[in-house]
Amino acid sequence: MQESGAYLLRAMQNEEMPRLDLLVRESIQNALDAGGIENPSTSLHVDINLRECSTYEVASVLGEGINLSALHDRYANKSVQLEIRDSMTEGLTGPLTFSSVEDDAPHGNLLKLVFEIGRTRRDNAAGGSWGLGKTCYFRMGAGLVIYYSRIRSQDGFEERLVASLVEDENKPDRLLHSSRTGIAWWGAEEELRPITSSKEIHSVIKKLGIIPFLGEETGTSIIIPFLRSDLIPPFDKADGARPWWY
Repeated sequence: MQESGAYLLRAMQNEEMPRLDLLVRESIQNALDAGGIENPSTSLHVDINLRECSTYEVASVLGEGINLSALHDRYANKSVQLEIRDSMTEGLTGPLTFSSVEDDAPHGNLLKLVFEIGRTRRDNAAGGSWGLGKTCYFRMGAGLVIYYSRIRSQDGFEERLVASLVEDENKPDRLLHSSRTGIAWWGAEEELRPITSSKEIHSVIKKLGIIPFLGEETGTSIIIPFLRSDLIPPFDKADGARPWWY
């Protein structure tokens, strides 16, 4: 990617619309886009969960590549974690890597959501770029977003797990000490792609308090640790007036 974290965090600034509003719109749209493909009459579900997350557990998941001292300075013990979970959707389908995409074949939900941030669209009658809407996820917390998904495959089901971090690379307390762009991913050890081992995935999401998809269930869980405490803009409660978005 040629973009920097600082650019992506400002790419879709909208001072008139609160971050939470952008988040809900983007999340629901992503779920709708991934639902009703095989059976349009099936209802999809979107659950928004809040829970405490342990700084130690999140750090143990990320391991190398992150400034652990800066992480613990910001979040000494624990913080709030947001999970946006859609089910009865097709999940993060498609190729695991760009190198496995043949010619002009579809890139799939996985590459579009996780990796194609700001990529110019080439489909007919479409303009603009992929992925600027999802930059709202990175502005909800420390810039870390973890993607967990379960999809149908030729052999039954397949699970996928990958994490991404986008932050302002100019900040002195940045979490990425080895990146000049402020952008990083965590996944499989051998190459830049998601983890697909269910045993390894379940070990990771258990630390985060995330319930795995089971049975015939498919879908995607977007996990945002270290949720910011200033997401609701201040307003004058004395006169009883509520903002239009409240």
